Amino acid sequence: MKAIALLLLVAGCWASVALSARTVSKYITAQDQDRYGKIFAEGLKSTDLQAVYFSTANGGLSAADKTAEACKRLVTVYGESKLNDYERNFYLAGAWKNLACKEAIAGKVKDAVKGSLAKDAGSAQEIYFNLFAAKALGLAIDDAVKAQVGKNLQALLKKDDTLNSLGHGFAVAAEIGASGAFAFDRVEEAFVQADEVDGKMLQFEGGLSITALVVNSAFKLASSLKKPVPINAEQAVKFATYFLSRTSVQTPKGVSILLEALNTLTAEKTIAPVCIA
Repeated sequence: MKAIALLLLVAGCWASVALSARTVSKYITAQDQDRYGKIFAEGLKSTDLQAVYFSTANGGLSAADKTAEACKRLVTVYGESKLNDYERNFYLAGAWKNLACKEAIAGKVKDAVKGSLAKDAGSAQEIYFNLFAAKALGLAIDDAVKAQVGKNLQALLKKDDTLNSLGHGFAVAAEIGASGAFAFDRVEEAFVQADEVDGKMLQFEGGLSITALVVNSAFKLASSLKKPVPINAEQAVKFATYFLSRTSVQTPKGVSILLEALNTLTAEKTIAPVCIA
């Protein structure tokens, strides 16, 4: 595994008087990065399909990781997974792409994913896994499919407006353009549900997984629609402070979503938190 890189919030970051209101006092250390690399390396050898996927998802794979043997092993882990079909197909397709497997993925997987987009799903999560599996497989997602997905998603979010559903819905909406524009009206509804802790942190009920999901997905949706970011600089600092309180995560998924969330916040220069070295 290659070294993990963050945009900001790593050892050696800085602050100025002008940015003092946007500072956090903790950052991802070199020791954290080394530990994360080991977690991903172990995850690649895991029999947990989700762990294998998230271990491949951060762009830290070396040529030595991308082997025919790794791809063969991935198929075995997929076959033994007890996850439901749409999750299994997503994790397989994503890891297959990340590992740059040279052989074509099984036709039955492609057919299953393609078929899933031709019918209505039962939850925003199901749409998410089906859509992103199709994207990883390089399947065509035309305007008609996007319109159908958008209509299905809109109906589902009216029935289920939990943070988990909204977070997955925002990610889907960001991928389907105008057909998902309606979802941006739900972003504020999601962020007002954030809990403030000790006046210093913001998080959602459900912990790291839900907080990272909502932040990452809402920012992607805003960017796709060329809308302003959904939070201000003070809120960004409080969310970053929460994420940085979770640097002791031990699983590939935990590390992956933590790093993605921090990079999401630091990529927005107008609100990006900085740290005091």
